[in-house]
Amino acid sequence: MQKAKSADKLKLLLFVIFLIIFDQVLKFIVRFLGFDYTFNRGISFGFLNRHTNNLVLPVFIIVIIFILTASFLKYRNGVKLRFFLSLVLAGGISNLIDRLIHGGVVDFISIFFFPVFNPADVYITLGMILFIIYYDKK
Repeated sequence: MQKAKSADKLKLLLFVIFLIIFDQVLKFIVRFLGFDYTFNRGISFGFLNRHTNNLVLPVFIIVIIFILTASFLKYRNGVKLRFFLSLVLAGGISNLIDRLIHGGVVDFISIFFFPVFNPADVYITLGMILFIIYYDKK
């Protein structure tokens, strides 16, 4: 039983790593090939883009990632919960990598009137929506 739980956690960890690599590779391709992109120095969807301190936000994100990781490890039988947290964790880590390397998050997906975003933003948003839907039913 313990081996199965450890195997599930390992699979989710590999999933997180895959999502981070996928997001970072896409962002590299966008920058390398010169596609249209922006640097978001604020929080999600460009909020507070001009009003954030380049040191405070990464520290805040690291604290959130630490809390998510602790939650991920805490739930022993919550496979769905760990999956949802994996999405949020992968997105948060990938965007944190951007902040530390580039001073802002590389956003390049633009759909109509919606703010420009990236795959990591989708991971975070999807993970949180699934989390809310799942736990709203309980």
